[in-house]
Amino acid sequence: MTDAKKKVPSIWISILPMIVMAVVLAVGFGVLGFAAENLLIICAFFTIILARVCGTATWAECAEAASDKVKKAFIAIFIFVFVGMIIGTWMLSGTIPMMLYYGLKWMDPNMFLVSAFLLTSLVSLCTGTSFGSVGTVGLALIGVAQGLGVNLAVAAGAIISGAYVGDKMSPLSDTSNLEAAVADVNLFKHIYHMLWTTLPAAGVCLVVYFFAGQHSSIVSEVNLDSVNEITNGLAGIYHFNVLLLLPLVVVLVGSAMGKPTIPVMFASCVVAGALAIVFQGTNLTSVMSASYNGFKVSLLGMSSEHVAPAILTLLERGGMMSMMATVLKVLCAFLFAGAMTRAAFWMESWPG
Repeated sequence: MTDAKKKVPSIWISILPMIVMAVVLAVGFGVLGFAAENLLIICAFFTIILARVCGTATWAECAEAASDKVKKAFIAIFIFVFVGMIIGTWMLSGTIPMMLYYGLKWMDPNMFLVSAFLLTSLVSLCTGTSFGSVGTVGLALIGVAQGLGVNLAVAAGAIISGAYVGDKMSPLSDTSNLEAAVADVNLFKHIYHMLWTTLPAAGVCLVVYFFAGQHSSIVSEVNLDSVNEITNGLAGIYHFNVLLLLPLVVVLVGSAMGKPTIPVMFASCVVAGALAIVFQGTNLTSVMSASYNGFKVSLLGMSSEHVAPAILTLLERGGMMSMMATVLKVLCAFLFAGAMTRAAFWMESWPG
């Protein structure tokens, strides 16, 4: 089927897959609790069958379009995998736990939201990835918020908003580079024009977070028993040293120098693994396990029975496998998107 002979569907046929997807996800995921991946596959095949019935695309064409979309987004997808590696190795080395420890010791609860917003903005600006900032520094800040009695939903809002502000302003951001390329403008000119909306929005956020931090419904009285339980527990698991911040420094410096994101993230994982062996007394097998399956306190020779549940919840996470659900969702979504585009059900395929 050539493009010249291809039929162009009506607007009503074109929006039908979107309506079906909205209904299927709302009922299947929102009401029945089915896995989103299954539902996206169902929506994709509905779209492919509709395209075949309408004569706008074949299965082979839809599959090729989905493959093209995955190819274009391959690096962004692979970053998810390396974020999982970073979280696992940073937990094993003690990088994130040390930030948790000193954050609980030093941070003023009333200024937590402002500090979280500014810190994640800075990290995202240097790294060009909001997802990576949230998964590393953001994860540590959530643990601090939990110990300081800060409302976790509001804390997450401050962390995520700060990460997005830094990401949009970063010359290393994949989305900012893509936007500049699509608009055919200089990257830094693009960033300069975004300042007119981003800086006022960031200023409003800082004001809101400052006053929210003074409100008792957002920041409750600090539970010193809870704080002491976490800090004492962390000190009993790890040997803290200022050198444990080196993995973070590698990411910040490498990104500031304009180095490719994935090699910088891998270098950070290698440094974290070496620090885990030197300072935490673990071995290469544990490093590999943490990077793949995520961190477990047993990798440091401790039994989970002797560690407080709150600390286990904070620490035991990460690894490449923890990101596979996200990667799978992206791949299933690309099958749907490829079918929509190739079947001319999506605006980029419409004539004119």
